[in-house]
Amino acid sequence: MALYIDRSELPEDISFIPDGVLQYVLDEHRARLGRLETLHNAYLGKNFPKMTEESDISVVVDYPRYIVDSINGMYLGDPVRYNTSEDHSITNGTKATVRAGEVMRAEHLQMPDVDISPVTDAYKRQSISDADSEIGKHIGEYGEAYELEYASDDDIPQPKTAVFSPRCSEMIRDTTVDHHRLFFMTYEKRKRTDHSLYYAVFVYTPSECIEYYSDGVENPLSFHEASRTPHFFGEVPAVEYRNNSDRLGDFETSLSMINAYNKLMSDRITDKSRFVDAVLFLYGMTLTDEQKADLKKYGIVDTLPPKVEGSSAEYIQKIMNENSNQILADGMVRDIHKMSMVVDMTDASFGTASGQALKMKLLTMSMLVKNKIRSMERGLKKRFELYNKWLSVQGTMPIIEKEDIDVVFSLQMPVDEAGIVDIVTKLKDFVDDELLLSLLWFVKDPAETVKKVQAQRKEKQAEYFDTFGMTAKENSIHSGVDDEEDTATGGDRRKQGVKGNTEKDTETL
Repeated sequence: MALYIDRSELPEDISFIPDGVLQYVLDEHRARLGRLETLHNAYLGKNFPKMTEESDISVVVDYPRYIVDSINGMYLGDPVRYNTSEDHSITNGTKATVRAGEVMRAEHLQMPDVDISPVTDAYKRQSISDADSEIGKHIGEYGEAYELEYASDDDIPQPKTAVFSPRCSEMIRDTTVDHHRLFFMTYEKRKRTDHSLYYAVFVYTPSECIEYYSDGVENPLSFHEASRTPHFFGEVPAVEYRNNSDRLGDFETSLSMINAYNKLMSDRITDKSRFVDAVLFLYGMTLTDEQKADLKKYGIVDTLPPKVEGSSAEYIQKIMNENSNQILADGMVRDIHKMSMVVDMTDASFGTASGQALKMKLLTMSMLVKNKIRSMERGLKKRFELYNKWLSVQGTMPIIEKEDIDVVFSLQMPVDEAGIVDIVTKLKDFVDDELLLSLLWFVKDPAETVKKVQAQRKEKQAEYFDTFGMTAKENSIHSGVDDEEDTATGGDRRKQGVKGNTEKDTETL
């Protein structure tokens, strides 16, 4: 969560950060670490139920990881593309972008003729899709994420991106209505060779990176400047991402239900274990020490001692009502998926549902992903802007307005192929070809496809006329049909015209 500091507490040019401000930021961030650590442990499957006895068995069903990774894969499974004049292929999903805050299909977007290849090349060199996926994971896990832009140490420096966990980073903003960014800070606790602890703090201002280190880790802290380096990004070189306005993780509101489900599963397995190790009760007889050892080790004894009248042996058992336990477990699973807005892929009816039923099942998840796309799009455009500024200082490219760039996501949605083809077929006489082709999931560029279809029709038309030894122009003269009118009618009148001319020529002869 971003911190807000009055601008008057910092130097006018933010050339350094006072010790009091650094300590304040560290104290505020460490005060919130408990929540972040809880969410992180839940994602890693470490939120084991507390055991009351040594024989209790604790198990974890890692729903947090399932929820975060399922949502992340839905809109970041395929690399994010940046819509330019180049032709990029996006498969197995629905292309979506954001225009004026609205998530919309990416087809029919008229893009200005701009060259953003220096930025996209910098993205490709570092496999920026890996960073996008990591950011998506942090957003789902913590409700927020941060990335830092920096210059590589190559012979020819290039802009690069590093992703930082909210557990060790903070964005500091001013107290104005717009909450302008003042600086970005990351820190970590380190140990010296004499085993003394200290904080290494990195502050990124609009012009440079300043490294500080503390004398210790106990308040009051005293900081010393270690180095400062200009970064040439023109502003704070960091991007902040939010999962939602409340900065809640994908599974955070369902965490209590997930913990209760883990407790139920642990109790069921513990009861099963205790059922196997049931106590044997003997009436009117006793076992020797050797027989007791054999019974404990092997579960059987060769012979029982002589019985007396009324003696017997039986196990003390705890009756388990598995049906009620399963009903409770199924209800908790439904509530977990409902509150997290993630569809249950293991549902038996999911794989056999029709296209419309699948859309209804995925409706809530689609709504959730669209909100994520809006937030993600803002951050990715800010990253593009930072890269663009850095490369313009290097002289590699001019400044390009981020509004001229469309960030295109590929949503991993099941496609009702037969249903879409049926719709396209039924509407072919009522809707233009380009719009119909945009509905087909495998068509990348509807406008280009229409041109190719028209060219293909002309080739077939020429081949048809060649069979009669005449050109398309000659045929149009004989038939009285204009070429453009032929194209509009799909070639049917051409066939009639050729047939009619041939019969007339025969009668003349």
